[in-house]
Amino acid sequence: MKALLLVLSLLFITNAIASIKIVEILNDEEILLLASDGLVYELKTDDNAEINFAYEAMESQLDVELKKPLINLKRIFDEREIVTGFKKVQTETPKNITFNNQKSSVPTPLNNFEVTSVGSFEDSKSLFKTMTTRTKRRSQCYNRAHVWSHRLSKVEVAGKKLNLGKTWIFFSRKYIKEYKYKWWFHIAPYIKLQGENGPYVMDRKFTREPLKLQGWTNVFMKNNAQCKEVIYYSDYRQNQGQAWCFIIKSSMYYWQPKNIEALEAGAEEKKSFVESELRKAYKDAVKRWNGELE
Repeated sequence: MKALLLVLSLLFITNAIASIKIVEILNDEEILLLASDGLVYELKTDDNAEINFAYEAMESQLDVELKKPLINLKRIFDEREIVTGFKKVQTETPKNITFNNQKSSVPTPLNNFEVTSVGSFEDSKSLFKTMTTRTKRRSQCYNRAHVWSHRLSKVEVAGKKLNLGKTWIFFSRKYIKEYKYKWWFHIAPYIKLQGENGPYVMDRKFTREPLKLQGWTNVFMKNNAQCKEVIYYSDYRQNQGQAWCFIIKSSMYYWQPKNIEALEAGAEEKKSFVESELRKAYKDAVKRWNGELE
């Protein structure tokens, strides 16, 4: 009986989600919305007003709630969800980002930041096991990564606090369309091993131990494609046809894709954690969070 009630409660979820922003719209044979929560939604409507509003919301960076079908089977089967319309929540001043073509003057997301190298794979596994698994099922990957990075940054190795990097995988438009993929990006912290060049990705949600980069991307790439590693957000955004997926590395202080994107518009580098961002991350990611930044 309890199992039946749980299924029914999931079936009839409508707008019970936090507001999102529309980052990009792919309008070809179907209308796909790339949202700030990292998900890809299908817009199914014959109402031109709703379609026009989607573009307005994207251009003006409005916070919106998504209207969904009453019976939400897509969520049950963990598939790309359908949206039928929108509810405006808040209006913000439009922030149109113009990418700086003079890349030599733009700091990279890893600028002046050295990721810690631990002594062995066993050391990385020991750190991995300390990462909390008490995360909410519908939490966002960037919030989990921020919580894990913040907590691990307080750990000392060889007398020094850990510096975690973050690995961002951005799925290209062709990958999203070809495989009906429900995410447009994913992120997890990474660490290095002494004597090795590549990162070991620490994704406690989807893996059982730290993985080398290709092993980690294979978890999400249905075609096992090798992702193209780039430095700047525009390298991914403006070169969609060059790869199935893209990798960007950053320091642990970058929270959302908009943070690394903003570097090319002249934003300051992130050199420390921001308390307001941490609080939002902990609130979204950690079950029964007590309000303390541990």
